[in-house]
Amino acid sequence: MLDDLRDDDEGSDDKDSGEDDAAVAVSYQQLPDAVVERSDSGIPRENPENLRRALCEGRDGEPVIFYRLVVATHWHYYWLCSETQARRASSSRGARHIRRWLKGFKRQATTMSAGCNMGRPVLRGTHESGVRATAYCDGRIVLLFPDGGKTTKSFSSQGYNTGGAPVPAPAGTAQSCPPCPTCPQSGVGSPGDCSPPRPCPVCPTCASCPVCQACPPPKPCDCRSEVVKMGKKFWLNGVKQACARYCALIYGECRRINPKTAMCSMLQEHCEKNCSKP
Repeated sequence: MLDDLRDDDEGSDDKDSGEDDAAVAVSYQQLPDAVVERSDSGIPRENPENLRRALCEGRDGEPVIFYRLVVATHWHYYWLCSETQARRASSSRGARHIRRWLKGFKRQATTMSAGCNMGRPVLRGTHESGVRATAYCDGRIVLLFPDGGKTTKSFSSQGYNTGGAPVPAPAGTAQSCPPCPTCPQSGVGSPGDCSPPRPCPVCPTCASCPVCQACPPPKPCDCRSEVVKMGKKFWLNGVKQACARYCALIYGECRRINPKTAMCSMLQEHCEKNCSKP
């Protein structure tokens, strides 16, 4: 009955009856040496998997309880040797109590969700059964159970409608949106990497939000300038190679023309120092 957290807000079973229904019905046998833990916080001290290895040897296929967690009398969590997931049970009174609590939690979350921030919790709460609840701006309530299980319910968020589109915030309140995705960058790289600019991705929840800034248009990839740069680099390499060859010949040609001049060495040195620098 602990799993019966219905989303409806109607039901006569929410009214307490006069009968004493404190007992929790569990339809499974329990090992004689099973561990029974009582907790007021709903946080188990024992590790179920460690107990499984110690108590379920040779009983892996038997639906018998080896560990039971009792929270505030009305809510039980128990583990079977034959199953990996825990089971839950509650008394009738306990089931009604947690449903009433969840309804009140939803109403409070709805009130507190006006102008809420996407991604941030609107409200947190813990029920005496050990169930922890967190409400988010998108209308989700995440319930965490002491056995490690999780389930999701919904509430009427005033920050976002059920379709996920932003609802205008009341005057004087701040409206926030999810962060826009990073805009793609282009115009960087060699001509081989050049490609047409990609369109900026559009975040649906950002498109109509005045706070979210639109992505700037991507810079075009200037392939022509890249080609010019590469051509200039090839030309400079050619000049250096030519200088290296002809500077070595200048001295010989100078001495052939005028074998007595001392200028040939100076001319060769000047050529080697400056020829390759345009």
